Amino acid sequence: MRRVKRMQAVHRAMDLRQQTAARRLEVGRRELSAQQARLEELMAYRDEYLEGYRRSMRTGFQAVAMQDYRSFLSHLERAVTQQRQLVAAMAAQARQLAEGWRQEQRQARVMAKVVDRYRIEERRSRESREQRECDDRLRRGDEGQGPD
Repeated sequence: MRRVKRMQAVHRAMDLRQQTAARRLEVGRRELSAQQARLEELMAYRDEYLEGYRRSMRTGFQAVAMQDYRSFLSHLERAVTQQRQLVAAMAAQARQLAEGWRQEQRQARVMAKVVDRYRIEERRSRESREQRECDDRLRRGDEGQGPD
């Protein structure tokens, strides 16, 4: 019984680790999603700004305004590039978190099987002991009775 209880405690600890890993994975996925949305917003803003720049080029543009547009577009491109890098890094992190969670989940399942196996062994041992005790009682009862 003590062995089963110890194993159950280990199983509970492993289960908690798996749940913690699942929570970290969920947070990582939410952060990744938020950063992907930010990247999409930056790209859309850049595309809108670029379209405005193109329209202005067709209608005539002063050199100073053109330089401002180009400078701002350059900043937007850098921001988009940095955001892409951040999204890629967060996606890699999310993959690592997912693998960690899967590993914790596998270990918790294995431990659950071990606990079940110990429970079965303990139950069989208890049943065997009870059977021996019952057999002993019956034998003693037969020995105590002599021929009539």
